[in-house]
Amino acid sequence: MKRFILVPIFFMLLINIASASPMKKINLDINIDGNTKIDAKYIFTDEIKQINFPCECDFTDIHIQDGKCQEKKDIKNILVCEPPSPFMVGIIEINPSFTVRDAIKKQGNVSYFSLDIPILWDTEKASITVKLPNGMALIDDENYPLSPSDAKIGSDGRRITVSWEFENIEKGNVIPIRIYYESMTQGLIGKLNEKWFVVLVLAIIITAVIVNRFLSRRSQLVLSVLNENEKMIVDLIKDQHTDKVDQRKLVKLSGFSKAKVSRIIQSLEERGIVEREKSGRKNRVSLRKKYFREI
Repeated sequence: MKRFILVPIFFMLLINIASASPMKKINLDINIDGNTKIDAKYIFTDEIKQINFPCECDFTDIHIQDGKCQEKKDIKNILVCEPPSPFMVGIIEINPSFTVRDAIKKQGNVSYFSLDIPILWDTEKASITVKLPNGMALIDDENYPLSPSDAKIGSDGRRITVSWEFENIEKGNVIPIRIYYESMTQGLIGKLNEKWFVVLVLAIIITAVIVNRFLSRRSQLVLSVLNENEKMIVDLIKDQHTDKVDQRKLVKLSGFSKAKVSRIIQSLEERGIVEREKSGRKNRVSLRKKYFREI
């Protein structure tokens, strides 16, 4: 009786083993800084005899701890990596690292990173982390969308990181990595221009109104402390619509004596309201520009 119970269990185990994904895990740490450096980790079963990484780019600085890697050129360039021995069985791990060129492009002030990662085997887990260059900020909007969209945004303390986790990926799929980024300074200025422009304009208008009211009150305060004769001289200077007025003309217009006009102008000059300039034997009088703007 026990024999009939064990046989179905045995066949179920065989089915599970046969259906298990040969690629257990793919882990890619991508460092963008000038060129693109990739540290990879592949954990797979002995069903897979070699690891292929196709890319529309050139491979340089290829290293692997245990095993061997070489670049092959076909329709696409392919990095081919193999474990140390073709006779290894069970779960195998290899850790190649390499640099790819031409994965980063510029669009004005915006940098654009693009890399397609093909899934060549049924894969249980795939982890991808991209580190942006130092001082760069991620862009993710309708004009510059992040792909894939369900990314986790973080930081390693100095640089922004973008990472993805995938499970049970079928053979034949492609993970399209698309990242747009820009200088943090440019990004801050751009956001200020877009989001705070109205606030900035309102602040300028409010400041102008406050300053104008202050100057108006100050002008009224200055005028309030002038006596009637001083106010008359100030008004006469202002009404001439010229920068400088001959002092003799003020004597004629005011009806005051030369000495009285001279005393009034001296008093106004000492308080910074007018200024005098000698021109030969004549005195020319003008309102100080600062005070003239106020009134």
